[in-house]
Amino acid sequence: MTTLLLEDKMMSVKCDFVGTLEDEMTVEDLDYVVQEGLEAEEDFIETAAGASKVVVIYRGLPYVVKIPAIGQYCCCEDEDEDDECFTDKFIPFAGGNGDNAFDYCAAEVDIYEEAAFAGFEKYFAKTSFWKRTESGYPLYIQERVNTGAWNYVKEPSAASKTIAESYNRFCYKITDPNWVASFIDFFGEMEFLRFSNFLEEHELNDFHSGNLGYRLRTGEPVIFDYSGFYD
Repeated sequence: MTTLLLEDKMMSVKCDFVGTLEDEMTVEDLDYVVQEGLEAEEDFIETAAGASKVVVIYRGLPYVVKIPAIGQYCCCEDEDEDDECFTDKFIPFAGGNGDNAFDYCAAEVDIYEEAAFAGFEKYFAKTSFWKRTESGYPLYIQERVNTGAWNYVKEPSAASKTIAESYNRFCYKITDPNWVASFIDFFGEMEFLRFSNFLEEHELNDFHSGNLGYRLRTGEPVIFDYSGFYD
């Protein structure tokens, strides 16, 4: 029954907006058109924007919708000008994955599959392709988690905090010692070292407090933004 209700709830989420893959869609532009397009949806709460994607948050759903931006404007030298001249030029992202290299959400899907193959999937909030808008823009869904540096359900133990602080001196992959301490409390120090090795081997990075969270029901530490940023 719960599954049916959830499916019905997801079906009611249209998440359509004016935007196509041909648009010069930066994160700022995407965030604006998504908010304008969704403000009439009853359960829409807000959006959150990162470096390469926009997240849509709905009331009562255990998922968020993730939408990849296409690129960004850069101040580039104009080769057509005789004198030194710089102009703003739209540059598509190239560090993503999938059929479109701009797509950092597709990169997350691939990383999650790699983590699942290695047995580390429970440390990542699962990202899955959901559907395309009527104009063909890709949409993804991800498990909803508590975000932010202070949203852990249980205060990490003093012993784990001490260990986490010592690792923070050399484990640059995860830079929030409170999150690391929570991880050690839940899963143990040896598992943290195994997980750190996995991140190192797959060259995964950018795990600051803004990309780290905690599961809603259990409080387990989890990474919710793990595509990195390479543009």
